[in-house]
Amino acid sequence: MVHSTSNRGAAQKSRHLRALASYTTASVPTFIQDPDAADDPTPHRVVVLYKEGTKEGFIADLDLVEAVINDTGMSNSLPPFAFQDGLVYKLHHEMDKWNLLAFTASTSILKWLAEKEGSSVEVMELDQIREASNNSFLTSSYPKLDSLGHTGSGLGYSSLSSTTEPISFWPLNMIQALDLFEKSFNGDGVTICIVDSGVNDTKAGFDSTKLSIGESLIPNFNWQSSEPDDCAHGTQVSGIIAGNGAADGPLGVAHGANIAVVRVLNDSCGSAHVSDILMASLACHSKYDARIINIGLSGVEYSMLEEAIMEDATLTEDILFVAAAGDEGGVDDLYPAANEHVFSVASVDMFEDVAFNSQSNFHVDIAAPGFRVGTLDFASDAVAYGWGTDMAAAFVSGIAAVLLSAMPDKTLSEVRSAIEKTAKRMGAEDYDADDNGSRNNDYGHGIVKANAAMNCLLDDTKCAPFKALVVPADCVDVPEGWHDVDGPEFDCEWYSLYDRCAILGDKFVKWDDVSASQACCMCGGGQRRIKWITLSQTSFENEDWGEWMSADGRASHSDLNAFSGSFSLRLEGGSFTPRPNLLHNVVDVTNLMQLQLTFSFKLVSLSKNEGIWVQKSLDNGLNWITVAKFSNSVSLDQHPPFVVNVEINEEYKNINVPVEVALGEERMILAIKMYASRDLEGGYIDDVILKGKERVSQFT
Repeated sequence: MVHSTSNRGAAQKSRHLRALASYTTASVPTFIQDPDAADDPTPHRVVVLYKEGTKEGFIADLDLVEAVINDTGMSNSLPPFAFQDGLVYKLHHEMDKWNLLAFTASTSILKWLAEKEGSSVEVMELDQIREASNNSFLTSSYPKLDSLGHTGSGLGYSSLSSTTEPISFWPLNMIQALDLFEKSFNGDGVTICIVDSGVNDTKAGFDSTKLSIGESLIPNFNWQSSEPDDCAHGTQVSGIIAGNGAADGPLGVAHGANIAVVRVLNDSCGSAHVSDILMASLACHSKYDARIINIGLSGVEYSMLEEAIMEDATLTEDILFVAAAGDEGGVDDLYPAANEHVFSVASVDMFEDVAFNSQSNFHVDIAAPGFRVGTLDFASDAVAYGWGTDMAAAFVSGIAAVLLSAMPDKTLSEVRSAIEKTAKRMGAEDYDADDNGSRNNDYGHGIVKANAAMNCLLDDTKCAPFKALVVPADCVDVPEGWHDVDGPEFDCEWYSLYDRCAILGDKFVKWDDVSASQACCMCGGGQRRIKWITLSQTSFENEDWGEWMSADGRASHSDLNAFSGSFSLRLEGGSFTPRPNLLHNVVDVTNLMQLQLTFSFKLVSLSKNEGIWVQKSLDNGLNWITVAKFSNSVSLDQHPPFVVNVEINEEYKNINVPVEVALGEERMILAIKMYASRDLEGGYIDDVILKGKERVSQFT
């Protein structure tokens, strides 16, 4: 079949169903165009888009051929071959909503239908195969935390009645589902439709009041009277989405949502066709009112009709198709995930590395946990650990449902956009970009972060990609040597591995009444070492005073009373207005919580209450606030906040003056001023250093 797969960034071409008629010369499989096809009895299963209002005539043509072949034999005007025991065609699906028929007929019949005068065929294509991923599952007893490793007391989660915390929580934590659970959002009121192998609805791990057993699209098979899911695939996908946490089973990512399951795979898993998936999708929406459709199947062959219908449903009915990117571990496009408007999901492990078998290509949109994730075993109350992009797709479908339940006024298009915009960017940076930000072939836009997506939906100024916790290099664990109540083994280093901080950081009985979240830097706690930065420093050894200057010319370079080197700075005495002063250039204090002015000085021939004042101004020198006074015979309680009695002609070395910075202050000027009434009086200043203390002192 002739077609071109679409690429992001390529010229936009509509693939809506009515536009498909424009593909006239390329609307049938290539084998039909072969002249020898007229005599070819080989059967093919096809999907046909027929012209509006021609369905009855189309089927009548097939019935006429069948009647002629069976009743009167060959006719010069009709194709010569039935494909099986006189049967001209076998009808599989009728989808009147989209003017589609899926049926099997011989090559000769198909050629005749496509090329006959007045043909009703707009598009005919092979009904391509779609299969479930060939994943491995390990069934075992459910450990309390598995790789998280903690088996001590104090476990628990508000949504569970028991005191165990199953391994399924690491994926929920990674994608921030637990954050939404804490806000009481769990998918309630939203329906997710799962197109798969069915579901074992007898398990305690499902809420029967929220589970709808849909129809089976497998011929001559009533799955409700047979084993509900011997294939197991559908049960495992359903467990990730809707598990209720009973019997130590997994808690589903959307455990409050309604689940409808339509079966397209048999007990041996086998395969389905494109028309099966389309028919199932039709049932999902029309019968169960589901707008999130989860598809854990994939195939290598492209279908124009599949892409067109999914695009049409997405854009006109706000349907979100979520599909597994594929598990061949290669770069090939697998469908339906690679279709333009389908949400294609890659798989990552608990270390956020893309899974070895996850497909990597231009159509991957998002990534989610899909390697060794806990879900429901189809045959017992044990737990199956599964891996595959189909598992990852289930998490994304669930998150979409939870977000929609929290914000029902939003469209699923908006939900998808928020998920992509706020995902945690991983792998190669800016490999490519679309309207929702940078992406690459392994992770798409990145790993799902549900709480960040919700914040984006609430406020479109908060739609930046999720940023991982960055621990400052100067952070220290406080108290030193902290560990939790279960012993020294469970210290900050233990909590730093995997997702233990987020899952367990606040859950254990605390030692010294401090949790890991408070004590450990890696958990967002701890305390930063005090960090001072030098803003200016001068010893007045030359005429360049650095950041300092004299505003009135009464501060001068001097070779007397130097503390280091050969020179100091003299501030003259006298009744001057303004006072003789040494001014520092404007200091940006936006990110500082304190300044520290250090200097050495000597005062000469001063009267009582005369001396050196340190002042600050926040309005470019219009108004001054006294920070400290150094004076002879001054009362300590008379001039707060920082007053020092000094002796005349004594040297005072490296005196520290703290200058507080209030939150919100941005610009500050400092001054060292001389208050003396006689010209012979004054002081000498040397070795002036100004430092700033960064505002953040506690890492939260």
